[in-house]
Amino acid sequence: MSSGKESFRFNISPLDQDELSAAAECVEAFHTGDVEMARKHIKHNNPRVRAFAIEALSKYNEITVDDIKREIDSGEVESSIAVVRAGKNLGYTFDEFISRKDLHPLVRESIIFEVGEAKAISHLPVLNELASKDDDPMIREAAVVAIGNIGDPSSLPVILAATRDKTNIRRRAAVALSQYEEEESLERLRKLAVEDRDWQTRQIAQAIIEIEEGD
Repeated sequence: MSSGKESFRFNISPLDQDELSAAAECVEAFHTGDVEMARKHIKHNNPRVRAFAIEALSKYNEITVDDIKREIDSGEVESSIAVVRAGKNLGYTFDEFISRKDLHPLVRESIIFEVGEAKAISHLPVLNELASKDDDPMIREAAVVAIGNIGDPSSLPVILAATRDKTNIRRRAAVALSQYEEEESLERLRKLAVEDRDWQTRQIAQAIIEIEEGD
């Protein structure tokens, strides 16, 4: 499998009549619970149709681990993101994908987001690495959000370091600091509220301080 952004595609062409019919069947399955009908289209050639099938199967907890792995490796962004959402509902932990750098950034971001939402503490070492060292600011930002959702004290140094990163990441880091009870967290928020060059970061930090101090 080739790697990098070039291996992933958004399919934006109009659906032909057969594809429209398949998508309509998936929508019907979503509303009626006809999982056999949805399963019929889970390997459709068009990823947009597959995304409809995934949504229908996910609603009725009929997505499998094989479906998740196959779709994330498919090279299609839209259907990959759909199956990542479905994987969260299944309780899938994305162990073999969380550190895969050959995935499209949007797919990586989606996986990181779901791992954070699930508060998967087992992934903290990888999330810490992504937040600290990944070349893509979007991935660092997603990792900071996920770490903040988990809120484990061991990751506080990573969040503190993220308050010196790019603007969007600093904003996310300021929000994440609200999840830590350590005094060092509040001290950094006070500094951000006064010294950060971005007014939104300052505003976020000040709002958290006021909540923490009961003002």
